[in-house]
This record gives sequence, structure tokens and C-alpha cells, in this order.
Amino acid sequence: MTKIQQSLPTWRYIRAHVAFKTMGIGRTRGYRLIKQGLLVAKKLGRSTFIDMQSAERLFEELPELNPATRTLSAGDLGLE
Repeated sequence: MTKIQQSLPTWRYIRAHVAFKTMGIGRTRGYRLIKQGLLVAKKLGRSTFIDMQSAERLFEELPELNPATRTLSAGDLGLE
């Protein structure tokens, strides 16, 4: 189990605002992901719950960042 998986809530469904905060995204982007079908959500009365398994799948499908191929100098970092 990865460190990120250990920090995720243990409940499969959690309230939308908690899920979005856990994922590091805002409310607008979160609901946009639901509308696009990338996050699975359930309604219980007026509350929206996010299926955290769908959030995990979303992150697994994101492209990985490639490290920079050039070496940064002190000037690049504003240290000169």
C-alpha cells in the first residue's frame, strides 16, 4: 500500500467536499469531473458522496510527469 493510499479515507464513499479537499481540487473542478463521468457520485438526500475507488482510478489514469532533461543552474533558481 502506498503512502497516498494510507492517507486516503477508509470509507469507500465520502462527502464531496471532503473528497475534493483530499484530492486537492476545488468544488467546481470536482463537479466538472462528475459531469464528465470521471468521478462516480451518489446522492443521499441533499448530500453528494464520491466513490473514492473512482478517484483512485482517475489518478491512476493521469499521465506521469517527466523530469526535466536539463540541469538547472543557480541562476535558473534565482539564487545568483
